[in-house]
Amino acid sequence: MKRFKCKECGYIHIGDEAPDVCPVCGYDKSIFVKMDQVEEGENIAYAMIEELDVTSIKILRQLIDDTSEMAAVASAMAKRALMENNLDLEKYFNALALELLDQASIYMIYSGEFLEVTSSANRPELEKKLQNEMIKIDKFIEAISDMDLEEVVDVLEANKKKIGALMI
Repeated sequence: MKRFKCKECGYIHIGDEAPDVCPVCGYDKSIFVKMDQVEEGENIAYAMIEELDVTSIKILRQLIDDTSEMAAVASAMAKRALMENNLDLEKYFNALALELLDQASIYMIYSGEFLEVTSSANRPELEKKLQNEMIKIDKFIEAISDMDLEEVVDVLEANKKKIGALMI
């Protein structure tokens, strides 16, 4: 499969050849360039891959899960490096975490799962998921309530506040 980018709107088409008409801006096939022709640093608009088979969908979901999990691990390692006052290692792990999150988000867009056509349409669904995460945090706090983990509970409560503050 090849990737073709619309020079007008940034839409990315994945297939053997460019579409006859850009589904976003309506320009004809001549507006598309092969992705290896796109200059480094140019803004890329990612789009859902329309016709994936079951195996490809499973692989893409696994990529989303794996890169998200590795991003969390890298972020945790950055926090640990900071506690050890190893600023070079902290910088490395933070950069790695951000790159992995970026890759996971691209895979998410390619899958089209959990996403609507526009970001404003995604917002209510994402906020529902965030509400569910806050409920899970509460359940975890309840599950560890008989342990002497006040510091952990404080961090969890602070995380809930941060999530709540980001929801509008």
